[in-house]
Amino acid sequence: MNKYKIASQKIGLNPTLLKKALTHYSFFENKDELKGNGRYIFAGMYAFKGEAAKVAVKYINGTGTQLQHLLGNAFSNEKLHTLFDEFKLSNLVRAGNNFDVKKHKHIFVYAILGCLLLYSKDQDKIQRFIIKYFFKDLKIVIPQNRSSINNFRTQADFMAEQIYKQKLILSVEKNNDMYCAKVKLKDDTFLLSAVSKSYRYVRKKVLKSAIRIMSELLAQPFENNQDYLLKIKERIEKQKLEYAAKLKQKQKEKEKLRLESSEKRKKLAKIREKERLKAKAEAKARRLAREKLQEQSASKAAKPMSANKRRYLEDKEK
Repeated sequence: MNKYKIASQKIGLNPTLLKKALTHYSFFENKDELKGNGRYIFAGMYAFKGEAAKVAVKYINGTGTQLQHLLGNAFSNEKLHTLFDEFKLSNLVRAGNNFDVKKHKHIFVYAILGCLLLYSKDQDKIQRFIIKYFFKDLKIVIPQNRSSINNFRTQADFMAEQIYKQKLILSVEKNNDMYCAKVKLKDDTFLLSAVSKSYRYVRKKVLKSAIRIMSELLAQPFENNQDYLLKIKERIEKQKLEYAAKLKQKQKEKEKLRLESSEKRKKLAKIREKERLKAKAEAKARRLAREKLQEQSASKAAKPMSANKRRYLEDKEK
């Protein structure tokens, strides 16, 4: 269990739960899916992704399509494989010899996410985890497509629209053998600059730096907003009250069903008792009738034979 300790501290799961989340059903000889991490994977793919969607809707600017792209990129297999390597899970995963872990790294990350969601009582912890590993990555904050995934200018412009509501202006000047790239906003607000001997490299360098800075600015509302934790606590309290009300209603309905079931059982018991007494009375009547017939037969057999009957039997024998 010691080898799970370092990863568990980084992820926020205790070693026992982490071990369960990283155990594929193929690990067991009888291939028992109930013993595997299938339920955790399901929770990670749907429930945890739903929590991430709530964070995106509440705290990240952009249209519905942009948020949809953002969420899709955040949970892409490429991103999840990166997290698998970042958490150093390759030596912790338990699976069958015929199961290719390298091609299925994402399902183990989903299992960790599902396990974290199911067993963590701290909602704020889940929010911080989402921000740290899904919405703070430079590439993830940009809707990725073929034209933007490696185009730093497109990414920088998109982020500037999110933060400053305007695009960036990039200029490159040559001074002797050095190139100086400057990034500023359309309203002439200076952001940063970079210097290099290469024209292409200095553009890439200054844009990447701008993306990094703006990415941190996008994450600040989560980390520095004093009302954020209060909102989380209020939501947790509201959820507790709603849960208590639902539990009370459920108990009330359960008690009602119990009383109805009890009354039904009493009625059935009365019907069965009535039928039992009726059957007992009928059986007694049949027994008395049978005994009466037996008595009549015995009484008839005990009477002396008449002369006429005797002569009839004698004639019959001849």
